[in-house]
Amino acid sequence: HAHAIYGLLLNVESNPSAALKGSTPAGIVCERTGLTREQLVFTHLSNDALVPAFYIAEDVHLAEIVVCIRGSANFKDVLTDIAASSDPINPLPPSIILDPD
Repeated sequence: HAHAIYGLLLNVESNPSAALKGSTPAGIVCERTGLTREQLVFTHLSNDALVPAFYIAEDVHLAEIVVCIRGSANFKDVLTDIAASSDPINPLPPSIILDPD
């Protein structure tokens, strides 16, 4: 997942012909991770200042929900890093977690 979130930034370097085939950021994530488009629950894969690229996916092979956030790749990302703050994430209590079977 960590490699996939960088999309075309790394895809062109490791597979230059893919960029010419009209690969989309979501398509690259699916290609790199083995996920289907339906398993991408939410995506923001563009390179915007103050909004890091990320996706949330249901990885059925790992039986996990994946939250993947791209790190810094350019100057706009550094601005995001400087302006960032943190918020605690409270996990769901065990009584709310549903049995996948």
